Amino acid sequence: MRSVAFVAALALALVAPLHAQDARPVVAPVRTEFDPRLDGMPFENMGDYASPEGNCFGMSLLAIDNYRRRLRARANGQPDPAPTPITTTPHGNVEAQILASLVHAVATVQDDGENNPFQQAPPSNTGLMREALERMRRTGVPEVLGMYAPDGSAHAVVVFGYEDGALLVYDPNYPGETIRWPWDPVRGFGPHPKRREGGPLYGPLKQYDVGPIDALRTSRELEALRDACAQGLDRCLRRFHELQGRLSGRPGARVITGRVGEGLRRHEDGSATQRPRRVWAVVDGVPVASGRVQRDGSFRITLPRTAEGGRRVQLVAVTDKGHLAGANDVDVPDPPAPTPPARPAPTASRTRGLAGAVDDARGR
Repeated sequence: MRSVAFVAALALALVAPLHAQDARPVVAPVRTEFDPRLDGMPFENMGDYASPEGNCFGMSLLAIDNYRRRLRARANGQPDPAPTPITTTPHGNVEAQILASLVHAVATVQDDGENNPFQQAPPSNTGLMREALERMRRTGVPEVLGMYAPDGSAHAVVVFGYEDGALLVYDPNYPGETIRWPWDPVRGFGPHPKRREGGPLYGPLKQYDVGPIDALRTSRELEALRDACAQGLDRCLRRFHELQGRLSGRPGARVITGRVGEGLRRHEDGSATQRPRRVWAVVDGVPVASGRVQRDGSFRITLPRTAEGGRRVQLVAVTDKGHLAGANDVDVPDPPAPTPPARPAPTASRTRGLAGAVDDARGR
């Protein structure tokens, strides 16, 4: 009997490691319909004069909101839009940049630091990410992933799926791109694909957090923030310098003269903001000429002849470091309607000819 018991015990000892290995966490693929080309913001995370370190938090929230808006429109029979061309300069997609700046500022106050509702954990804690992937499997909605580096820098991105051992990520620093970040349900995060080009932020993490957008207070204000920017309300624009400009001059010598108003003078940490140093004229989406901002805030831009026929002229103020500092449209007067040519007065010879024709008709 003892020999039988020994054999049984030995068999259990040999099988136990297999059972432990079988119990290893397994995460099935998770894939939402999020598309960085359609839902991500159509510009690189350049920041602006009021937020020079970037607007990643605002851009990530807007990307998830864009996704949900797109799916609602699709449910109502509307086709997906074509991808918006991505820009990497402060002159491109200015309205979207201003909106992202506003959302980022609101979210930084309401949902960051002490107000962050998400639990932070070291990268070795895989439970947070497994829970997030399970939520995404149920809801189909991507989540906000916070990255915290050892040097104190932080970054917000969107995680929208998991397949082939990698998290699918939209990163505002790499617009339009799907980043595949290796992640294992036991070992956690692998080396970041951008570690060689992205700097310390893309090295080993100190901590991370992840959670649903609806847990953030700012998510409940996104519609109002969008409306404020769409209507040009003070809530949206007051963070930026006011720009006024006037188009004048004759064809071939058109100029824009104007003035840069006041904006935020200090960041939330008390440091001074950069003042605008140059104003660009952007004609039909293309920057064509610029003028230096003088000490009194005035500027003057001479338009090239090739840009004079543009339908939309926009002013974009930037700092010396290239950060967006303000924007506004310039009224373009409609071209005068063509005057119909005047009918020439009859000449003497034509009069005589007409009189002679009348006489002939009378039989003279």
